[in-house]
Amino acid sequence: MNNTAAVQVSVDAGENDDEIDRRWKLLHAMGPAMIAAFACSPSMRGAPDGEWVSQRMRAWLALDPELTDVPDPAGYPAWVIDAPLTCVRSGEPEWHAPPGATFADWLDGSLDAEIGRRPTVGDLDYHMTTLFPPVRPRGHLEVRYIDAQPGDLWQVPVAAIEALLSTPAVTQEATAVAAP
Repeated sequence: MNNTAAVQVSVDAGENDDEIDRRWKLLHAMGPAMIAAFACSPSMRGAPDGEWVSQRMRAWLALDPELTDVPDPAGYPAWVIDAPLTCVRSGEPEWHAPPGATFADWLDGSLDAEIGRRPTVGDLDYHMTTLFPPVRPRGHLEVRYIDAQPGDLWQVPVAAIEALLSTPAVTQEATAVAAP
């Protein structure tokens, strides 16, 4: 993770449930094309030689899929709850989590003896910051899959995403093209 750099684009989630759904689906559907279009990390310290034009994406795909790969974007809430705990905030200098424990385990009381308290909304918020999906909802939508671009070229993927989200009709057409 320390060897990668990205253009992280944050966009408005939408005004209503339909718009949020359209934007969410498009940002996931167009991910592979956007990764390919803006790949510019063909080499990276510590990465094996190969045919990846985005060594950054290769590195992210090699990370723990339970923390990075949302199998079904529609199932995002369930994925968050079922994702392993990276750590549990505490007043101690070191924050640990029981090995293999998920947020769901903590919610259902299975970890009461080990953690000594029930989770709070703040704990859920923190848990979500330890997950690294390609698109992360945070009141807005964070697009996290684009390589850093040289110089001022970071503006190009930002403009492309903005254009694809510009109207419901454009968003629907782009999703139809990108989905297959």
